[in-house]
Amino acid sequence: MRKTSLSAALLLSSVSASHFDRREYIPVDQVQPSYDFVIAGGGLAGLVIAARLTEDANTTVLVIEAGEAGDDVRSRIDIPSEAYFNGLLYTKYDWQYITEPQVQLGNRNIPWPRGKGIGGSTAVNGMYMVRPSALEVDTWSHMQNGQPGATAWSWDSLFKAMKKVLSFFSAPDPWQRARQFGLTSF
Repeated sequence: MRKTSLSAALLLSSVSASHFDRREYIPVDQVQPSYDFVIAGGGLAGLVIAARLTEDANTTVLVIEAGEAGDDVRSRIDIPSEAYFNGLLYTKYDWQYITEPQVQLGNRNIPWPRGKGIGGSTAVNGMYMVRPSALEVDTWSHMQNGQPGATAWSWDSLFKAMKKVLSFFSAPDPWQRARQFGLTSF
């Protein structure tokens, strides 16, 4: 078990409309004795939960994270090509886990990158996410044998939540741009 100390804390509140203005890094010695919610881990899941909780302006949330904020390497996180070609694997932003020997791989140990910092593994993998299949998710629901809340684990429920955080902007009509310059044919 690797020991670590708390090096970053993030206070989220609902006082501003801009999500970038809503985060405030606070030194550990300024953490208040009480918050409505404390979330251990500033990875993608922890930050999503914190963002949802702070939709209520009267709710305070403290996110604690063992890693750093990542502001000094922000372009290597925010720009996917930077993350792919100049990423943060094998740096202080990666827990640098190694698997146990894998029999199917000739008893080799394999690196298992996990992000250490605000954003978690999403901060080190180019913001790449793979959706599970509907079959996998519906299996979680069916495994609950009709217990209360089982439908919340269904694909339909999860897909609705996933769509809530997505935005799609269609590409502009290329002819519209061409007409701005007086071009009517090519």
